[in-house]
Amino acid sequence: MSLLEPARKLQENQQHVEGSQWELGDRLLEEIPVGNNSKNNNSQKRLKEASEFLGSHGLKYSPNTLRKYREISNLYKQPATRVAGVSYKIHSAVRDAKLLTAIVNMPLPDGQSLTEEYVRRIVVEIESSNIAAFHQKRDEDRKLAEEELEAAKQQEHEALEEIKQAKTAKDEEEAEAKKADAQKKIADAQAKLKKNKSIRPTREDKKAVPPAELFPSFGLFFELKAVALKASKLADEMKKTLDKQGEHLHEDSKIAVMDLVLQVHKDWLDIANSLRGTSKPNSKRSHLSVVDDN
Repeated sequence: MSLLEPARKLQENQQHVEGSQWELGDRLLEEIPVGNNSKNNNSQKRLKEASEFLGSHGLKYSPNTLRKYREISNLYKQPATRVAGVSYKIHSAVRDAKLLTAIVNMPLPDGQSLTEEYVRRIVVEIESSNIAAFHQKRDEDRKLAEEELEAAKQQEHEALEEIKQAKTAKDEEEAEAKKADAQKKIADAQAKLKKNKSIRPTREDKKAVPPAELFPSFGLFFELKAVALKASKLADEMKKTLDKQGEHLHEDSKIAVMDLVLQVHKDWLDIANSLRGTSKPNSKRSHLSVVDDN
């Protein structure tokens, strides 16, 4: 099995692996192609066999690890999608060729380099924004379908009244046509509502490249979050100081200081939420959620 050489190279050179991950992933992709819904290539079984084969040669790679290497190579299947000078870990963090190119071309905040941590946080912010936009569009579509349904029901009601009051065959025929049209609109609107209720954001929705004018806000949010983390640590220090030496303060002073700390957290939440979307409209977050994810 041709996996042996790249697998050994990767395991023996853990400090100098850049490029070796691609080599192993590409070889896996050649030997165990990624299937699709219409083709079952027994990849799970074959990855397990590959893991066992490598294990018999003293190389420890779980089937899941091999699957990840193969998946990343597949996501960046064309060599042109692999950005020169950008680490494998960053490619793995983004998991999308177009989005990676866009992030690499984003202006970096002052003092910030293109690290794996930075890229992961930017991806989280972009995906959060995309999901929020998806839900907003879905809500708008649902509201429009509900309005269409209401109008169609009103049309059907009017048509039924016209049928009852029809004085000529022509009047009745026109009213029946109006009723049939209304019933078709009702069915169409109900189908839209049913589809709207079931749809979920796809991988393409989540990984969509945002408009260029939004990129500065993602970088700015990253900077603000870093400042918020520092503010949170300072607040913790303040609380510890109050716990240790609070007896020297008047009770009213202690309350005033803690009120100020809580207000700072609230202000940061308001600022942060104004710069990003949440995964769902009107979702609630902890008053410390802006600073509690490392």
